[in-house]
Amino acid sequence: MNRIILLCLFAVTMSYAAPGMACMNIGNSAYTLSYDATIDFNDGDLLGLETGDIVTDQWEDSGVNFGDGVMKWSKYTMLGTPGLYGSVFTGPIGSIYFNQDVSAAAFQFYTLPTWSSSIKIQAKNNGETVDVIKIGRTGNWYQSDFRYAFSGIIFDELNFNTGALYWNLDNLKFTPVPIPAAIWMLAGGLLGLIGLKRKEADRGGVGQ
Repeated sequence: MNRIILLCLFAVTMSYAAPGMACMNIGNSAYTLSYDATIDFNDGDLLGLETGDIVTDQWEDSGVNFGDGVMKWSKYTMLGTPGLYGSVFTGPIGSIYFNQDVSAAAFQFYTLPTWSSSIKIQAKNNGETVDVIKIGRTGNWYQSDFRYAFSGIIFDELNFNTGALYWNLDNLKFTPVPIPAAIWMLAGGLLGLIGLKRKEADRGGVGQ
């Protein structure tokens, strides 16, 4: 019986093995991946938000929450659509927290920098940084096409840090990590073992 349990635990461990090297995409290649979920933040007004309101858990049903109380929603942004925004006066941008681990995420990120500002986007898992995108300056904006992505890693948070005069975030795409089939196998196997043990105990009781 112990051997069966150990085999089940080994299957679960293997199912959580690292998915490979991380991939940080910048540009249109960020959108060449297939994602399971997309949030374009157009429905902020339907969720009770008005321009300037801080976002917290309004998109929880879509799979994300927001931390640090500095991301705001606007009906009109630099992207030409509703989205999230902030400025240097509100401090660091803060974090997007996924409701479950994800294996890939992409987003559009516009910034209007100061001459001394720098931008760093971190993918984190349980508070630990697993990968970083450092964005360089191109003219009056950072980068040229404003599209970024992480893939090939497991993470549950996107942390944005910038001293930009103004920034805009929209079109968040991500792929949640499915519950491994090995977990269902383990659960089924353990339930079967429990049932078998009870049956044996019942037989022993009848024999006495």
